[in-house]
Amino acid sequence: MKIGSRWLSSVVAVGSLFLVYPSYGWWDQGHETVAKIAEDMLTPAAKEGVRALLEYPLEAPGSLDLWKKTKTMSTSASWADYIKQPLFKENAKADPYGPPCHYMDVIVYSSEISKVKTDRAEIERRTIEERQKKKALLSCIAEMTQVLMEKKPADDRKAIALRYIIHVIGDLHEPLHTVSIGASRGEEFKHNEGGNLTKIPKVTIPLVAMKQADSVLIKKSTDVRNLHLLWDAGVGAFPQIPFHRLVKPRDLNYIGTQLQSDAITKMAKELGGLVKAVSKEDATEPSLVNWVTEEILVALNYAYENLDLNYPDFPFATDFTDRAQYLKRGRIASRRQMALAGYRLGQILNAVFDPEHAQPSYVDFVTRLASRPVAMNSDQQPGQEGVDGE
Repeated sequence: MKIGSRWLSSVVAVGSLFLVYPSYGWWDQGHETVAKIAEDMLTPAAKEGVRALLEYPLEAPGSLDLWKKTKTMSTSASWADYIKQPLFKENAKADPYGPPCHYMDVIVYSSEISKVKTDRAEIERRTIEERQKKKALLSCIAEMTQVLMEKKPADDRKAIALRYIIHVIGDLHEPLHTVSIGASRGEEFKHNEGGNLTKIPKVTIPLVAMKQADSVLIKKSTDVRNLHLLWDAGVGAFPQIPFHRLVKPRDLNYIGTQLQSDAITKMAKELGGLVKAVSKEDATEPSLVNWVTEEILVALNYAYENLDLNYPDFPFATDFTDRAQYLKRGRIASRRQMALAGYRLGQILNAVFDPEHAQPSYVDFVTRLASRPVAMNSDQQPGQEGVDGE
């Protein structure tokens, strides 16, 4: 069963009822909600395996102080974004994966969106072509899985791989982390970098009420004027945890607060019904290519629907053709993608840490990934590495 086409049509129906910066993936609350959903699905043995690796001390990338703040599954979910912050720039080279592992750039021309958004086979073909690049989201997931499956004691490599895979499974399910819209500008080809370069009219995103260390209340909302940031924020489907640049050591105090934990628990609970629904739909054999193909279809049918595709500078600027409908459908899609990411992450971690009690299809999935190691050296040519055997 292909989830993409079935769900795309079902959400269109649901949507009709309602008519009645650099890229950081989902913002903190999105990533941490995905992790909380996954954590609640773990078997006791898998939960212990995850706990032990998260408690393995990491001095770099990041710092020991950051590690101390991110030892739970939820708080660790944003670690792969935190280590890119200015506070840790001196040991950035200790990151074995880096920014390319957070996204893919499958290209769709602006002139072909209407045609390609219903052509699953063509999207799948482009995804397979893109995955052959030396270092990108899918090859990184394969390498992380390989490291986690090694029959070796806990070490830095395993601890980093776990924190990264908790994060990038969330990235994979943020639709604008998989596709970029391209256009010719004279003799030059450009694309919008997953919507990062696409200006949109202001959208106000609600924030979780939090206080700074000096008791000054942080603002209750923030405005986004960028398509990628809008989707990183779940299109405003729920209040977001305010993002803090980590510049000084005291900025770490904003990580792992009780308010943050309460917001994550609440959101994961609210998505419980969706998690049950996607678990029934996700009966097909797990496949990274399938998952990315689904995300691109969601992007084309939701992130680029109800936008003016004929706007003078599209895809680098656009306007809503039906703002209310766009936001409603986008919020439905965002909540569903977070539920799906959490469910799949939970299944992956069960398969890695407790294969005897995990879903057989996911055990086969991680075994395929681990048995086809992905070399990341700079000498490797595109097309040399295997990714997941689907």
